[in-house]
Amino acid sequence: ILTGGTSILADLEEKAIDAFLFEHRDGSLYLYFQFNHPPPRPLPVLGVLPMADPATPAADKPTVVLDVVPGSWESIVREAPWVVENDGVLH
Repeated sequence: ILTGGTSILADLEEKAIDAFLFEHRDGSLYLYFQFNHPPPRPLPVLGVLPMADPATPAADKPTVVLDVVPGSWESIVREAPWVVENDGVLH
């Protein structure tokens, strides 16, 4: 995930894709994206990182919001996260 040619997630560089910047109704920003767990478990998961502004992370490491669930219908597919808010509930 790059801004001005510089990675804003250096430890995830070239591993984080499909970023979506979500602005909560309270004005806080969150970057959702797909990344791979480091070996020995290099499987795709969805993560979220709070942002100070659209190009500056407010945390050092992302929180996994959707991990691999063995036997689920999605298997190991985790792609293009996005979030919407409806009646105060995030989906």
